[in-house]
Amino acid sequence: MTRILQVVRRIAGGVRGHVATILRHLTNEEFEFSVACPPQDGLLAYFTATGAKVFPVNLGEERNPWRDWQAVREISHIIRNEGIDLIHAHGTRAGTVSAIASRLAGVPCLITHHNFRYAPLKPPLRPLLAACFRPVNRAARRFIAVSHALARELQYYEGIRPERVHVIPNGINWREFDLPAPFFKKEPVLGVVARLIPSKGIAYFLRSAAAVHRLCPEARFLIIGDGPQRPFLENMARSLGLNGVLKFTGWCADIRSALAGIDLVVVPSLYEGFGITVLEAMAAARPVIAFTGGGPEEIILHGETGFLVERGNCQALASAALELLSDHKKARAMGYAGRRRVAEHFNLEKMLQETVKVYRECLENREEIFPCFQESC
Repeated sequence: MTRILQVVRRIAGGVRGHVATILRHLTNEEFEFSVACPPQDGLLAYFTATGAKVFPVNLGEERNPWRDWQAVREISHIIRNEGIDLIHAHGTRAGTVSAIASRLAGVPCLITHHNFRYAPLKPPLRPLLAACFRPVNRAARRFIAVSHALARELQYYEGIRPERVHVIPNGINWREFDLPAPFFKKEPVLGVVARLIPSKGIAYFLRSAAAVHRLCPEARFLIIGDGPQRPFLENMARSLGLNGVLKFTGWCADIRSALAGIDLVVVPSLYEGFGITVLEAMAAARPVIAFTGGGPEEIILHGETGFLVERGNCQALASAALELLSDHKKARAMGYAGRRRVAEHFNLEKMLQETVKVYRECLENREEIFPCFQESC
């Protein structure tokens, strides 16, 4: 029996669901899982419900060297006490702490990157940050990137050798998203499902919605999600004259019921490492419009399953939406093509099989836990 410790910081949405999926589907006679996570935001109860053993570890969102060192010590203690064979960390903060703890405890560490590190930063700051991560990276055995864009970022900025980075796109159970076909209502609905933070680009959606509403007054708009930007975005919606046609619903725990009320899904994220919402919308046979760059560009086939438009171009976003609103037959055809694409290329079984392969690779040649303490990572 191989014991694997999943390590996460305070997370929500796609990453949290991704970890829970691994716990539920890979616990078997070969693997036994436990989780180290912060006690906030209901994470302890959430992961306990998967059947995993859960340990509270204070991994916050903000940098705090003393707290992070305490987390290193706590994780090292868990590794020794529980007989952990492999650490699987998710994200930058958890990955950094786990890599150091793995070296202290003498077990291999695998880090999954779900989001961009460098794209949101000003160019002069990028090499400085990369210099901080290079020593930490040498303590990790392997890396998983959920998109080719993320893999390229790691290789370019941090010099990680390509053979140490495995690209495993997220996968979902597409059969769970068998919903009524879109575009059969008198008032078509355009929707966003996202955390309300600047990088998700909700302000661009609002500007595009205002442009769509002027030319298609019967259209309605939903923003499903919550976050610190909500008051700002609500004020912006009012100033754009969207009262009565746009609704903020707050967070919805059941993504399927949320998608059932949407005909066209918009993903206006500026920096999206993958885009699990894109997969879920396509599995539900909803056409998707997203900005170019990052994960969505690797999922959406432009003109076949949706549209990709220039990042930040609100007019292009509105034009793509209006094209589909004026041709429901084309929109439905795109939706069904997207569902077929998810079933073939982004299914849950494929993701789990590839993850197991990486686990086994990490556990081979245990005497060479830190194979990359050389000139290059």
